Amino acid sequence: MSVNHVRYACVCTCFCLSFKFF
Repeated sequence: MSVNHVRYACVCTCFCLSFKFF
């Protein structure tokens, strides 16, 4: 479990949500 992995997942989720909205 690495913090970098969690951070990457958060960024991916934010990107997915943003792409879905736009």
